[in-house]
Amino acid sequence: MHTPPSLDLAICGAGPVGMALAALLVQRGAAPAGIVLVDATPVEQARRDPRTIALSYGSRQILVEAGMLP
Repeated sequence: MHTPPSLDLAICGAGPVGMALAALLVQRGAAPAGIVLVDATPVEQARRDPRTIALSYGSRQILVEAGMLP
């Protein structure tokens, strides 16, 4: 019998917002192994996604704080 891993938090959506949330939670002490990002898009499709993103200044500040932008 397979025992599923113990998780503390599931984030629905692995786009910029979900990834930023996960990064900020880890910075604030959450265990990375206890967080899972769940997304409906298969990984290979997400890698081929040609879209870009426009960020407001406030969104950029959050991503800088999360360590996702310089």
